[in-house]
Amino acid sequence: MRLWRPSRSFLRRTAWAAALACVVAAGVAWLAAGRLLAPHHQIVPRPADFSVEEVSFGTVAGDQLAGWFRQGDPGRGVVVIAHGIHTHRGSSLARARLFAEAGLSSVLFDHRCHGESSGGQVGLGHTERHDVEAAIALARERCPGEPLAVVGYSLGGAAAALADLRGVDAVVLEAVFPTIEAAVGNRTRERLGWFGPLASWALLVQLEPRTGIRCEDLRPVDAVAHLTCPVMIVGGATDAQTTPEDTRRLFAAANEPKELVWFEGLGHQNYAKWAPERYRQTVVRFVAEHLRTVDLWPPAADDTANP
Repeated sequence: MRLWRPSRSFLRRTAWAAALACVVAAGVAWLAAGRLLAPHHQIVPRPADFSVEEVSFGTVAGDQLAGWFRQGDPGRGVVVIAHGIHTHRGSSLARARLFAEAGLSSVLFDHRCHGESSGGQVGLGHTERHDVEAAIALARERCPGEPLAVVGYSLGGAAAALADLRGVDAVVLEAVFPTIEAAVGNRTRERLGWFGPLASWALLVQLEPRTGIRCEDLRPVDAVAHLTCPVMIVGGATDAQTTPEDTRRLFAAANEPKELVWFEGLGHQNYAKWAPERYRQTVVRFVAEHLRTVDLWPPAADDTANP
């Protein structure tokens, strides 16, 4: 039996096809990375039914941030709320409303490159950590001597984990990726299936050349291990972008005291908007408890079970 041997012309065509596929993949990845890192500027209208004060403040990175300050009951405490990628401070309103029910003040702000804040390229949490630190400074200025919590969702949660949180009384991290490799890998796999790993590699290899940020700089799972205040890790039970496995990994890295909360039936979503009662009885209760307003809330249920 004679074995088939590919001809030189067949091998040449195959090599050219593979090279063309790599060039196309690289081009698509370059465009996708450009969209991911692109600014998301827009005018953010002030809510008509929720009293806030317009604020503006700078960061050590040189960005000028736009935000809102909501005054609560003096002495109750203040919450800094950091939003996710490609949105703005308006997406934090559902959380701020629930915290206001507990009498807490809040600072809502646009991350750099988002909303009405300055900036030319998204830093995926690395540069945005300075935004969180600047918002904390503003909160302390407006509510001197009061206990303070930080709540961050997705990009905002990664920025919070990477920030200097010394002196913060409680931290809540919602749908936060443990590493940038996991974040990109999950998203490319969700959209591209079997092509996902190649696309993930093509995106990650651009990170440092385009931004100066290394993958090693974007590891919230390492940063969480250094937090000394109470931490709540929050995940969506059906989240394909920050998977339950990712959420459990982040929780395992955190120090005690810590709590793990799942939102059943929800993915990578605004939990305060889509499940306000559960958010009130878990996240707001946790923050209120550690800002010394525990009298407002019943004891927490056991939320550590797997989704």
